Amino acid sequence: MKKFPYWVAFNQNNQCVGFFSVKMHYSHTGDIFVCGVLSEYQHSGIGKMLYSEVEAFFINNGCKYAVVKTLSDIVDFEPYERTRRFYVSVGFEPLLTLTEMWDEENPCLIMIKLLI
Repeated sequence: MKKFPYWVAFNQNNQCVGFFSVKMHYSHTGDIFVCGVLSEYQHSGIGKMLYSEVEAFFINNGCKYAVVKTLSDIVDFEPYERTRRFYVSVGFEPLLTLTEMWDEENPCLIMIKLLI
């Protein structure tokens, strides 16, 4: 799918256990549009392996930056704390929080990674 490329990880039973899908902006910014790894497969390297493929795709397509949007740490919600820790572990850093992007109860944290 050219508009929203995606990567999928399967277990030994050929079941999807993780995925990433991306968008491109202005031909120099790669955006992780949506991703996830089943909880029982987290901390097994699947997310990092998938992200590694995504980052290679971004670089091969001339991206200077990778961005991702997630729930801000203004909200105390443990599952998204794990999500933010994952992104930091692969080199992202917080850029800004927007309360007007989604809504005030769900402030959007935009994280960024310089690729070149």
